[in-house]
Amino acid sequence: MDQEVRDIELLDNYLEGTLSKADEDQVRKRLASDPAFASLLEDLKVMRKGIELSGMEKKLAELKEVDREMGRVKPLVGDTTTQKDPGNPPVSRSG
Repeated sequence: MDQEVRDIELLDNYLEGTLSKADEDQVRKRLASDPAFASLLEDLKVMRKGIELSGMEKKLAELKEVDREMGRVKPLVGDTTTQKDPGNPPVSRSG
């Protein structure tokens, strides 16, 4: 197995918190002394965050679509994707 693949797996387990105390200590020492290894950790963090955000963005879009279908979304300032359903206008009361 390629060393970089092993390092990615090791760092992934480090981020997941599944390493033994001894292995965590070894990773921390290597992070302090190996700039390429530390850079790989930062790259993994960025990738994980991107994956997390893309999932959140998708879920937010799905929720907006459901609300739009139900006519419950009030548009945010500058947000053209969440306009209230014109087929369901608000009821006005005349006094």
